[in-house]
Amino acid sequence: MKLLVAEDNLTSGLYLQAVLEKIGYRADLAKRGDEALNYLINDPSVKIAILDWMMPGMDGVSICTEVKRHFADNPPYIIILTGKKSKDDIAFALEKGADDYITKPFDNIELKARLAVAERVVKYQEKLINSNLMLQKTLDQIKTLEGLIPICSHCKNIRSTEQTWVKLEEYIQKHSDARFSHGICPDCAKKYYKEFNLYRESKA
Repeated sequence: MKLLVAEDNLTSGLYLQAVLEKIGYRADLAKRGDEALNYLINDPSVKIAILDWMMPGMDGVSICTEVKRHFADNPPYIIILTGKKSKDDIAFALEKGADDYITKPFDNIELKARLAVAERVVKYQEKLINSNLMLQKTLDQIKTLEGLIPICSHCKNIRSTEQTWVKLEEYIQKHSDARFSHGICPDCAKKYYKEFNLYRESKA
């Protein structure tokens, strides 16, 4: 899973990047807050970001607010990494849109565990979005079948949403999970296949 690290101290940033790659994450590095914001907005493949609080250009907490506003439905998971340790600072960052908070100096085991949580949240979120899309598609299909369907009074073809005329079977199969099993009704059997006596009339 692709990550972004935003840290204005180059040594700290490179160290964190190396730690992340060692535990199996591909991590890109930004040295300014405005650079990190631009990166997150323009590269939706970045699912997790670790942001320093104090950076030139824009601070990490402000980036949280902007990112959450820009990605209303599926924002990246953001972890604030900082030397600020007071409960008020932690609460403030979380209120502004941070998903998690790690204090410096960080512990590698704790970082790995928190990233595992972040990855689970991201995957659950993507699964939920896909489920909602499938549900909406199903609801749209049901709505189509329940609405007014234009049908030819002679050949019984149906006008589709693409303004083309299609067979009834084709239309229903396209807009639902229904499948057809062909047979011959008693009336048609008598009319077209009388000699085969497909439906024997019961004797009184």
